[in-house]
Order: sequence, then C-alpha cells, then structure tokens
Amino acid sequence: MWRTSTNVAWVSFANCAAVYLNTHETMTKDKIPESWKFKGKLDGKNVAHAFILLALLEDHQRRNTILQVPHSGLQSEHYKEAMRERNDRIRLYGQPELRHWCQKCVREYANDGQPGKQIFAVRTWLDLCQF
Repeated sequence: MWRTSTNVAWVSFANCAAVYLNTHETMTKDKIPESWKFKGKLDGKNVAHAFILLALLEDHQRRNTILQVPHSGLQSEHYKEAMRERNDRIRLYGQPELRHWCQKCVREYANDGQPGKQIFAVRTWLDLCQF
C-alpha cells in the first residue's frame, strides 16, 4: 500500500503513516503496556525506515546474501553503509529493471516492416508483470 501511495499518488511518508493510523484507529485502541520501552506509534520516520529496510532486504534476497547492519548507534545510521554498497553496485552494473522489455511495458510500432517507434511504460515499481 505504501509503495503505491508514494510512487503513484506522491503521498509523503508522514501521510502514509497518518492514513494507516486513521484507517486502523491504532491511536485510540493502543493496548501496549505502559512499562514497555516501545510504543505503538507510527510516523513518517518509521515509514521511511521501512522503505529503506525493505529495499535492502529485497536486494539481498535477489543476490542470495545476508543483510548485515550494526546494532548500535542511531537507527538512521544503521543502513547507510548497506545503502552505499547497493548504490555503488547499481552505478557499476545498472538495475535489472532497465533491461526489462516485456510486451506489457514496451510497445513497438513498425513502419512498412521497418523498426519504428518504441513506447516505454515509465514505472517506479514494475508491478505490471513479473520478470
């Protein structure tokens, strides 16, 4: 839901959290004990961290490797090295999505049997088809 909201409707992370909280009424029905360190709140930072973590986990899953991040320090620092490594790899090898040419995403119009105009679907998340 959050991927679609941010990529298609340009909904901010904070608004993704607000929609979730209003939809599920979690603020008024919070049943987490007072003694717990963590609370049942959701905000834009939580959504942003979820985006980063999901992208990194999916990247490591595709490569059949294990994501390793430090367990100490600020949470905002935990993923920086893994993100740098992923970005460096994308700069070096590109993204698999860029080599994707299925008939749902690409249309080619021929002129008298000659290769003609190509139309590409521009999507942030290629959810039109599975490759």
